Amino acid sequence: MTNVWGFFLQTLSVSAVALVLLIIKRLLLDKMSPNVQYALWLVLALRIILPVRAGVSILLPVPVWVELLKAKVERHLTSGYSSMYELTGNRYIFPVYRKMPVSVTDWLFVIYGLGIAAVLWHYAVAYIRLRKVLRHNGVADVSMQAKVDSVAEAYGLRTVPVRMVSGVYSPFVCGIFRPVLVLPEDRELSDSVLLHELLHRAHFDPVKNMIWCILRALHWCNPFLWCVVNRIENDLETCCDQRVLERLEGEARRDYGKTLLLMANDRYARMPGTSSISNGGKNIARRIEAIVRFKTYPKGVTFALVCMAVLLINAAVSGQTVNGSDEWLRPVDESRLDYALAMSRVKRCTTLAGALDTYAKGILYQNGIYLAMASPLSQQEALETAMRKSAADGWVTYHVGHGFDNKDRMAVYEAGGYRICNLKECADGDYEVLLLFSGAFPSGEQTENGTLVLPVQAHETDDGWVVECTGEMDCIDTAFNADNMDLSLLPSLQSYEGVCKYGKVVLDVYNFYMVEGNNMISWNTMSGDTLIPNAEFHDAGIFQQGVYDIRQADAGMPVHHVGIVYARVPEGEDTPIYPHTPVLGSDSGSSSDGYAWENRPVSELENGGVMKMGSGGSWDIEQAGCVPEGYGVRIYWDGRFMKELRLEEVYEQ
Repeated sequence: MTNVWGFFLQTLSVSAVALVLLIIKRLLLDKMSPNVQYALWLVLALRIILPVRAGVSILLPVPVWVELLKAKVERHLTSGYSSMYELTGNRYIFPVYRKMPVSVTDWLFVIYGLGIAAVLWHYAVAYIRLRKVLRHNGVADVSMQAKVDSVAEAYGLRTVPVRMVSGVYSPFVCGIFRPVLVLPEDRELSDSVLLHELLHRAHFDPVKNMIWCILRALHWCNPFLWCVVNRIENDLETCCDQRVLERLEGEARRDYGKTLLLMANDRYARMPGTSSISNGGKNIARRIEAIVRFKTYPKGVTFALVCMAVLLINAAVSGQTVNGSDEWLRPVDESRLDYALAMSRVKRCTTLAGALDTYAKGILYQNGIYLAMASPLSQQEALETAMRKSAADGWVTYHVGHGFDNKDRMAVYEAGGYRICNLKECADGDYEVLLLFSGAFPSGEQTENGTLVLPVQAHETDDGWVVECTGEMDCIDTAFNADNMDLSLLPSLQSYEGVCKYGKVVLDVYNFYMVEGNNMISWNTMSGDTLIPNAEFHDAGIFQQGVYDIRQADAGMPVHHVGIVYARVPEGEDTPIYPHTPVLGSDSGSSSDGYAWENRPVSELENGGVMKMGSGGSWDIEQAGCVPEGYGVRIYWDGRFMKELRLEEVYEQ
């Protein structure tokens, strides 16, 4: 974590998981064995160890709460560690400092880090002092060592060196790598008590205690988690009691409870690196209650509870994207703008299609919240400024830009929406694309059909997919629809060219992707202004449109009728398949296999010898992103086959 908001996000998420676990344990107290009850705390340990990712909700919408609080506080500060427009998330569970503190929140984060250091230092000093006491005052007792060895052998456990220390009222194991069993110097101990400590050693409970102490230090300023960790340590002792009782029978079990009452003492309680975890009187009382409830739990119940724990781990550790009503997308007044912007930082676009769809609809509806969801976080300040400025006119989410005004927006909406054109993956993993908005636009005193073209770039960040403009919006005076698919006014995705004595052929390639809808010549359906930030592409197609210029022919013979057919070169092949032969007359056509043909009398050609070849293409989402290796073209003059050309790539847009 790099700022105090990251700590708030982490500790509130951890607290939410701890609260749910406490409720579950309370409801199922008589249904879970102590082993299972303690094992459930593994969920909390994982939640503490794993940093909470930006925008991920852990059981409760904590990220939104933190974003709202941060926006209200940081708006009035100039912090070095955080920004109100930066999405809060963590890469580390410990504080990282890269610069000097500036603001109040910066200093709070510094104090938090100093607190961790102070708690860990306290633990380290206490442990070192204890080891020093054992080294200088601990006395090895041969008879007691023999008794411990005998108990260990009787129950199949490893023995441990014994140290007798005055002033100690209850036994405990001390040490991680070279543990010793610390026993009171002037007290007789039963075999069951020694068994308890040997079981602590066998199950590495001193190590577990050390880990929980470190995790508690990371949340030293959260009193709720201190209480929870105390409960965890008590559950660890109860778990060890269960193991002892499973090895004892009859009267020995009752005597074991009486022995615990005599051992109640708070000295060295919860010392890190020891099994002196919860020897206080209150905790001993809880352990006695657990002993009274002792029973053998059916394996089937344990299995069911383990399955429940697995599901809980998925919800508490992995988390989920923040969801909720879509009302925040359209705040009705400026007072709700902070919440909407906070949600836009938390609920990001998780797919490329979702980001392009959200961004395009943001332009169509002039909705700054939509744009904020799909734009880099660095643009949020400018978007908020524009929205607050327009709030005076009653348009809270209205954001002026991209050459649209409200009249234009309605014209585009009525025409059907937008189109994703020439989606191309770059070498660095970014995507370049043209967003097309077609409709009726005002031109002087008249309204004419046209298409607005906006070049954008999309790329994936740690928070999700974002879209940025890479140029100005341009307007071309044609609207693409079922009757007009002339793509020549658009920049092409790829261009191919071939020249021979019968003229010159140029073929331009375009692709189109659709987030919604399934008609290759339709526009993306709007579905109202509903957003799908995790949308996928439902359909895609690749199209070709070319020009055959016979004015550059040098065949030395007259021609009255020309025909041409082109087709893609299949992957791994040298030549394409031509399923159509032009005939005399005037006709044209295309197929979904990626070929097209055109036949015209020379007298009908434009500019004395230019024939435009109609658009042909295929609607295949698997191939739309792949530019063909080349195209083949066959030229016919007056019904006779004259030449076959292999068109080669000449440039990339």
